[in-house]
Amino acid sequence: MSDKAGSKGIPKGYMATYGRLPGSEIPDIARRVYTNANLHVATYFTDADALARMLPEPLEPNPALPPFISAVLFCPDDYYGTDGRNAPYKEFAFYLPCKYKEHDGVTIYPLFLDGELSAGPLTHGRELYGYPKEGAAIHVHKRGNRTNGTVIREGLPLVTITTTRKEEIPAETSPLAQVQTVLLVKEIPSCDFTGYDVRKIVGCRFSDILELTGAWNAEGSLTLGGNESESMADSLPIVEPGPCFEFTLRGKDGAGAVNPDAAFVIEDLLG
Repeated sequence: MSDKAGSKGIPKGYMATYGRLPGSEIPDIARRVYTNANLHVATYFTDADALARMLPEPLEPNPALPPFISAVLFCPDDYYGTDGRNAPYKEFAFYLPCKYKEHDGVTIYPLFLDGELSAGPLTHGRELYGYPKEGAAIHVHKRGNRTNGTVIREGLPLVTITTTRKEEIPAETSPLAQVQTVLLVKEIPSCDFTGYDVRKIVGCRFSDILELTGAWNAEGSLTLGGNESESMADSLPIVEPGPCFEFTLRGKDGAGAVNPDAAFVIEDLLG
């Protein structure tokens, strides 16, 4: 292998965003993906047909659960990816209840990501696990216990969330602690775009790499908007607002962003 391919452990070209080659030694600093992250959550009931339309095939609505959505603003203080480089970012996502065959869980879509150093987190999430990360401008403003966040695409607000932290609640009984498995459809198209090189159902367990460190009830609001290309107000309309929450979490020691316990293949759809 030539140096151009990364024979001395310095990846070039496509693998450069990972900072190291697959199978190489994990830097010690990369063994904890976050040291602290803040989550601001607004929940609501949406239209059941709208929820079904948003689920990537072959995921389906879970008939045992109502069309209840969590809209989540995620603000980690730091992020240590595959190379151990600190690349903090901001993220906004919609958690949608779903199932695949006998597997119950949530999928995350849409998923917007922002930050000067966000190329690594965006690439890692999409290519390793199948998180459907997209770029956006995410503005966050904090004052005391109040946090405002806005997702902007094409110069217009898609989502605006506001939360004000109130009384603390037991972290282990909070709604976030009940999220067991994230179900993802990992898809990589062929180079001629006539089919797929990769198409798999991937399961991710947050509890294997993350631990909740705090939970609070919150007062808040969620506003959905749109632009000429997309409308969250139409795609996942708010039928009835639900409660709001705030959480803090950190990565478990020894469980980095790339961890054999963090994800598992449920089914290879290409056989």
